[in-house]
This record gives sequence, C-alpha cells and structure tokens, in this order.
Amino acid sequence: MRTKTEMQEKPAAVSLEKLPDGRSWVVLHRNIEKVTKEPQEEGETPQTFYRADEVSYFTSEDQDLTKEDLERNFAAWWEYGAAWNGEETQPTTEERLVAVEEFMALYITGGLTNV
Repeated sequence: MRTKTEMQEKPAAVSLEKLPDGRSWVVLHRNIEKVTKEPQEEGETPQTFYRADEVSYFTSEDQDLTKEDLERNFAAWWEYGAAWNGEETQPTTEERLVAVEEFMALYITGGLTNV
C-alpha cells in the first residue's frame, strides 16, 4: 500500500520486522526530504520534519526475507508493496477446479511419479 508520510525523525529506507507468526512487516521509504515549515504566527518557531513516499505490507510465512534482500532489490519490492492492497489473495473457485483437473489428468495418465 502506497502513502505519503511525515515523521519527526528521518525514516530508514528499509525496515523489516519479523513477526511471531512467521510473516514479516516491511516498510520502505523513498524520496525522503527534510522539510522546514515556517511559523504561521509571530513568536512560533519553525517546524522541521521529514516527508517521504512509503509502502508497507506483510510478507507470507514462506518468504524468508532479509533487510539485505530488500535493499538489493529495492525497486522490485517497492513495486510489489505499491500494488499490495492489504488483502490475502486466495484462488478463485475456477482456479482451484482447474488445478484439481490438471492433477487428476496427470494422475490418470501416470504423469505423477512421486504421489
């Protein structure tokens, strides 16, 4: 999921948090810029913060990612995160039926050797 974020501290480009259920929470930042907002009223002090583009998403239990993996392929993981909508994708009934039919065809014709 892609968003714009503002933070008091400069964000890391790559953040990876391993979760107890085996998944990971990934947060990526790019276009990080330091912003100084001038006071609106007399006597106030300028505010300094960081603004960045951010994507964040969960990985599945079977993805054993490291921070180095994310840094090495940052652009690809950015695109993956930008497309992520927060929902787990499940195969449709039609996709499941096709998989069962393909399995049965291989089973019947002897195409499966390790079943």
